[in-house]
Amino acid sequence: MVIATWIYKILIDGFLALLSHPVPDLFSGYTPILWPLCDSLWIKTKLGFHIGSSVKLIPSFELLSEPTVFQHFQEFDAPLFTGDGLIISIILLLPSLKYKHQ
Repeated sequence: MVIATWIYKILIDGFLALLSHPVPDLFSGYTPILWPLCDSLWIKTKLGFHIGSSVKLIPSFELLSEPTVFQHFQEFDAPLFTGDGLIISIILLLPSLKYKHQ
């Protein structure tokens, strides 16, 4: 029973690790996360506020889509290490450290 619980925890961690990249991408631009089932999606978010007799937060969410078009690229220019990547890495490592000490 202990092995089944351990395997279950590993599978959950693996699933969360697989989603740790494409899900945040949905908030930064069009992402073909469900391709070929549907077009590229983008969750556009805004948070405004109104100051009057009280402060009101005005959240806005919009689901946009456009056709998925894959194109060849000649070069790839992107940073290998970012602050966001560090935070995601720490979040993904925390469950492993927790299981190790149990």
